[in-house]
Amino acid sequence: MGGLPFTKVNPNMIPLSRPRPTPINIFAAAFFTAALVPFLDGITQLGLTETRLQVEYPYFPWSRDLVIVWLFSWLSIALIPLAMVWLIAAPIARWLVSAMTLVKAPGAFLSAASLLGESGGGEGERLVSFAFAVLGVVMLFQPASQEWFARAQEVDPAVFE
Repeated sequence: MGGLPFTKVNPNMIPLSRPRPTPINIFAAAFFTAALVPFLDGITQLGLTETRLQVEYPYFPWSRDLVIVWLFSWLSIALIPLAMVWLIAAPIARWLVSAMTLVKAPGAFLSAASLLGESGGGEGERLVSFAFAVLGVVMLFQPASQEWFARAQEVDPAVFE
C-alpha cells in the first residue's frame, strides 16, 4: 500500500543529524530573533498595533483578530528563508534574506531618527529587529557559510542507501 506521502524524506533536505556550521546557527538564531521581536511587540500590545495598522492601511477594516492574523503571517513569512537556509541550504535564500533586510533599512533609520528626536515610543523594536537581521545577513556571507551552501549541491551518499 505504500507509505503516506509526508513520510518520504525530501532529497533536498539536509539531514538534521548533519551539523550546521556556527555562522549558520548564529544566522538562524539572529534571524529568528529579528522576526520574533516585532511579533512579540505587536502581540503584547494588540490595541496599539491595531491603531498603527489603521493609520498605515486605513482602507482595511482592522480588528484584533485580523491584527493577530497579520502578525502571525509576517512571522511565518520571515521563517521561510530561515528554513531554506537551515534545512536545504538554498543559495537563493542568502539573497532573499539580504533583500528582506535591505527593505527594512529605511524603517530602521526612521526609527533611529525618531528615537534620537525623542518623539516616538515603540520604535526601539524596529532597531533591535533590524540589528539582528543585519547580524544574520553578515553570518550568511562568512567562509563557513559559503562552504555550507556549496556542499548542499553535492550528492549525499546516504540518499542511495
